[in-house]
Amino acid sequence: MSTDSRLLDFDLRIWAADGKYVAQVMDSPAGRSERETLRPPFGSDSNEILSLKLENAVLRGRGYRGVPVSCEEKILREFGSEMFRIVFREAASIAQKLSSSLDIVEQRSETVDGLRIKLTIEPPEMAALPWEYVFDERQGDTGYMCLRHKSPMVRFLDFGRATTTFSIKGRLNVLGIVANPRGEWDNLDTEQERNRIDEAIASIPDKNLVNFRWVPGDTHEHLLEMMQREAWHVFHFIGHGGVQNDEGFIVLGDGRGGADQLTAADLALTLQSSGALKLAILNCCESARGTANPAEALVRLGIPAVVAMQYPITDEAAVRFSSQFYKSLLMGQSLERSLTMARVWIRKRSKLEWAIPVLFTRASSDALFKIEPGERGSPEERSSQTSPPSSPESTSSPSDYEQKRSRAQAELKRLFS
Repeated sequence: MSTDSRLLDFDLRIWAADGKYVAQVMDSPAGRSERETLRPPFGSDSNEILSLKLENAVLRGRGYRGVPVSCEEKILREFGSEMFRIVFREAASIAQKLSSSLDIVEQRSETVDGLRIKLTIEPPEMAALPWEYVFDERQGDTGYMCLRHKSPMVRFLDFGRATTTFSIKGRLNVLGIVANPRGEWDNLDTEQERNRIDEAIASIPDKNLVNFRWVPGDTHEHLLEMMQREAWHVFHFIGHGGVQNDEGFIVLGDGRGGADQLTAADLALTLQSSGALKLAILNCCESARGTANPAEALVRLGIPAVVAMQYPITDEAAVRFSSQFYKSLLMGQSLERSLTMARVWIRKRSKLEWAIPVLFTRASSDALFKIEPGERGSPEERSSQTSPPSSPESTSSPSDYEQKRSRAQAELKRLFS
């Protein structure tokens, strides 16, 4: 494992064999587990009925911010507790490896940030369940694993193509596009989300650390043109998306005010044209729904990491997600930790929507980006920059700001390798 990594992996795989679900820890700080046969969740309920119950609970409970646990949250907490019992308690060898791995992380807390729960779930009906609500009831109200910084959870998609180290010189290039066409699609508060992202970018101390640009338009042609202008590292989409005929898609404009559905395959080909893209953010409804969703398709087609939404998300929750995610990311936090911070921020206003964002990845817990020293900004920007005079004290002892900046740059190295 790279010395840049601050997370250890708990590699858990679930598959079907002889009509039963089987799970095994393939690798962890405590080693490999035995194969365990899992009992089906919730007895006689089919996975289809279970999925419908959970979706209805999420949709009914969106926006709820009261202190008591609502009926909808009880349903999701019940599901999360049941899944935790089935996989992490009743499966004895898996439970033992998880407990031992968390102990190892605690013992190495000075050099390790947490244990990344890396889920590889092969049966489509199991993958479609919202595992992000897994809940350890022994921890009380803090029992959601995805809300704890020590146990981030990712959906790992292993297609036999390892992510190689990717070095960039200069700034992290992020390209965003907003599409809110008329027609059958509901109107979104895209302007508020865009403004909050701009505010998050503007709040970072080093203005040359990131180059964030918006596509000046909402069509596929506009996007394709911008992709050829820079080596973009991150793509952010705000709009609508979904699955139709077992194929994921996002909705762009058609240039005449109407909608144009772009398949995940065509989107992946477009994004790959920059030759550098490593992360996509799909802030659109149902972009992580099922197994034919746009997020999984993008990872399958070569994008190392995609954050997407498994249920429709309210405008307010989407705004809170984007603003906090980028604020944390550009402060130097890891991808997993930035997502956790965004979830915590959403939960402050919505008790259920925090688990809607899902991280799909085929990347290791090492850095996605490895940033190398290099000139940042245009020649005009660099010539206008001046450095404050150094005092004897600052020469011998870096200021708090300099220490935070150095740490942020070091953490950004972890983000994309």
